[in-house]
Amino acid sequence: MLASVITRHVWEEYREEVIDEIRHTPEWKELYPKRKESIERVFGDCKEHHNLRYTRLRGLQKNQHQALMIFACHNLKRMERWSWKTSSNSIIKRMFSIIFRIFKNRLGGSD
Repeated sequence: MLASVITRHVWEEYREEVIDEIRHTPEWKELYPKRKESIERVFGDCKEHHNLRYTRLRGLQKNQHQALMIFACHNLKRMERWSWKTSSNSIIKRMFSIIFRIFKNRLGGSD
């Protein structure tokens, strides 16, 4: 029987020290509760509305591609909402065309 060896990165100890120091500052204590409202809400919405609670595909790569597409569409939807608020629609349209071209190339379509 072979024994498994787990090695830590050389900076891991320093990273943990920095995180512990930052976590106890007053600024961090003020910002951390807002995560629920901004960051974690996105994952919750996608789990609820885009069927990310369970997988329908087999294989890690297929599931990663599905999640990538779902979050990309989620971000595009948010960008579209922002475009209604701003007057520079041409920039948003250029960004959409670039993003769609990238996805088309990644999925094997021709440009």
